[in-house]
Amino acid sequence: MSILGDRCAPGLRAGWLDAMPEVVTRGTGEHEVEADRAEVQVTFSAEAADRSTAVARLGERVAAVEPAVAGDGVELRQRSISVHTQWDNNRRAGCTAQELLVLRVSDAAVLDDLLAALFTAEPDWLNGPQWSLSDESAAMREAQRKAVEDARTRAQAYAEALGGHLGALIRLADDGADRPYPMQMTMAAADARMGPDSVRQLGLTPGTVTIRAVCTAVWSLER
Repeated sequence: MSILGDRCAPGLRAGWLDAMPEVVTRGTGEHEVEADRAEVQVTFSAEAADRSTAVARLGERVAAVEPAVAGDGVELRQRSISVHTQWDNNRRAGCTAQELLVLRVSDAAVLDDLLAALFTAEPDWLNGPQWSLSDESAAMREAQRKAVEDARTRAQAYAEALGGHLGALIRLADDGADRPYPMQMTMAAADARMGPDSVRQLGLTPGTVTIRAVCTAVWSLER
């Protein structure tokens, strides 16, 4: 919302024209770019009567996807494991070992093969792909340009409504930016027969990333 303000020192009875009135406007700019990077989170687990056996079984499950995880265009961002005891009426009933992998794909061409390999290993949980930009700087600059232009357009409309014209920019403040990335896909245990062709049928093409910039501008109002 835009605000017209008359900034005078307290106690002074200067007229509206003598006090250098100001126009304060808020501008918003958005710029959409096709994503070039994806992130996938996948979890595997295994159960056994004791911790060591559970961990060993988990290692066998994860070993099946190691070649895909180490492939070109795939970056292992995080790898964490948890082991906990299962209880039944205060009695020890076994152990569960779980491993989380967070993978970043910088080459969209290898995403289908990666997902096919993960699905074939039948993970307990898969979340992704979540699309993003490897470099937001160019998109951010364009969003900022649009935000300033929006603030200027609003200010000019107020100046004209008052019978004046917009003067120089006095102050500009960055109000932050949002990055509302596209929705991501979440899947539970997958069909072991799912291959790259089946993954392609899901239509997991790169989504559009929206970069938003918001600014507050203060302009002088001239008559």
